[in-house]
Amino acid sequence: MFVLKSIFIRLKIKHVWDFMSSVIHRSSLKIIIALIIIVSFLHIIAFYTPMEYEPDYLVEMAAVPVGSTVFSGDHIIDSNAMKYPILGNLNFLQSSILNLDVLGVISAIFTGTVSVPVSHISQTGILANGQVTSFDGPGVLVYKNNKLSVLAPENFLWAKSVPYTYAVKTEKGIDIVQNNKTIKAIEFDQIKNETVPHDFVSADYIYKWAKNGKIGKQMVIEYGLSNFSDNRSLVSPEKIKEYFGEEVYKYTCSYPLNRPVLIYSHDYKEENLTTAMSVLGSYPQYGNAGRESNARQFVKAWNGTFVAPKSFASGNALVGFTSLRDVHATGGAAAHGVCPPARSLRAAVMSAGFPLPIGMNGAHEAVNYDVSPSTEILVYNPYDYPVKILMWTEGSGTGLRIYTKLVKLVEN
Repeated sequence: MFVLKSIFIRLKIKHVWDFMSSVIHRSSLKIIIALIIIVSFLHIIAFYTPMEYEPDYLVEMAAVPVGSTVFSGDHIIDSNAMKYPILGNLNFLQSSILNLDVLGVISAIFTGTVSVPVSHISQTGILANGQVTSFDGPGVLVYKNNKLSVLAPENFLWAKSVPYTYAVKTEKGIDIVQNNKTIKAIEFDQIKNETVPHDFVSADYIYKWAKNGKIGKQMVIEYGLSNFSDNRSLVSPEKIKEYFGEEVYKYTCSYPLNRPVLIYSHDYKEENLTTAMSVLGSYPQYGNAGRESNARQFVKAWNGTFVAPKSFASGNALVGFTSLRDVHATGGAAAHGVCPPARSLRAAVMSAGFPLPIGMNGAHEAVNYDVSPSTEILVYNPYDYPVKILMWTEGSGTGLRIYTKLVKLVEN
């Protein structure tokens, strides 16, 4: 009797379960059918519903200004900040339903407004959640065809150093000025590493300049990066290291204003353009030891110099030279020893089709008098591809051999 009762209960439970499953199945089917009908209806209406957002407002809604440097994972767009009436933008609600954005749909129903889907306001490089897609290197936010996009960096990205921070001489010391605004006033005895930017110009040099300069005189003490090859916006000094790394920051600090700086490179190869060599030789009247030192300094100043397409480049501004006695030179001294490496550099660039560098001549004494061998010799790259200058030495003494190689940077 107990067994029969147990079987009866199980059959009853199974019957109830089957009934409930049937109801749930029919309900789910109805929900799916209803959603299909709603989406289809909205899809039809969407053809007759224009977008209501203004392009200028779209640009303002971006987390950073157009032209900014951005990276993978950065949050660029908050579509929730752009809400419009449902009746005028049913296609936005349709997108929320298709993307299974339950919270977005519920919010739209209760508030009567709907968020603009990211896919409607972005073209490439931005995910549905408003974040930048995955890629290597520094990207850039652009606005094109009435949409925001993030572009990954090209094979080569370069810029030029530009003035950013100035020291302006005052009666009591200096003012630190950025964007035509004084951000700090410093008295003479307070000009030190702790109070002034000193990665580009030393605090000691700033102090001496301030003590001897005229009131109102100004000097650039920090560089930014601008005139990018992809037209992105200026990057301030404090962001250079953060965005592009320590080496780019050091290079920017080391080279004169308005010189090209290679910011980023990937997926490329190096092809040798030309190689040239010269020998130091002996001129004991100037002191061969000093000449050798200056020759090595010239190589140090120019080795690794980047020359962007259609641009001038010079050597490292932080490399100094020794003045050697010469009664025929202005001031009775000159940096003898720089002409042999200059001849090597001249031969390499001109055999590659570059013009004669500014500050040089075609004679044996290749560097013009009163020209800084590092910063006032200008090499011009007339081609559409970037070039790197490599210089090195072999041997020592008067037999020192000085080599120059031009390397062409080519996309793979």
